[in-house]
Amino acid sequence: MKKTFILFLGLLAMTPGCQTKTELSDADKNAIVNAVKEISESFWGWNGKLNQADVQKFLALYDENSDNAWQPDPVATVFNTDIITTQAEWMEMWKEIIADRLAMNMSIVDSHFNVLSADKVLEVNKIDYTVTTIDSIVHGPYMAVNTVLWVNIDGNWKMQFFHESTALKEQ
Repeated sequence: MKKTFILFLGLLAMTPGCQTKTELSDADKNAIVNAVKEISESFWGWNGKLNQADVQKFLALYDENSDNAWQPDPVATVFNTDIITTQAEWMEMWKEIIADRLAMNMSIVDSHFNVLSADKVLEVNKIDYTVTTIDSIVHGPYMAVNTVLWVNIDGNWKMQFFHESTALKEQ
């Protein structure tokens, strides 16, 4: 009985050392948020004329495998009144949107980040923006609220889920 009790105490003493760290420290969370913020701000702070290099940089922030992200159902992107279920549809939508735009001016009004895990961050933004079309007409101002799920894939933060609602901003 005494040996069993000592064995039990020994196992109990070793248990904390064998457990894996499941909670992130505040410093870990801040580092993760800062990494995502840096990428996010360059994305949402997109101002000026559009060119193919910018568009390719912009599209590279999306998880190219998001069709398979949450099997068995594909990730659906909600963009205003559209539901987009494949990466190909998402890329095609952006190419069509970009094709008739000359420039965009965006500014982040409010932004919130929540670290869900070491490799997942939820971002919620309120953004003001205008769009200048190819015919040099400025549209807007608009207000948008969006939600983004950022996922760290092989050391790179990518958008895996995106939802945005947009409305004309009241003057």
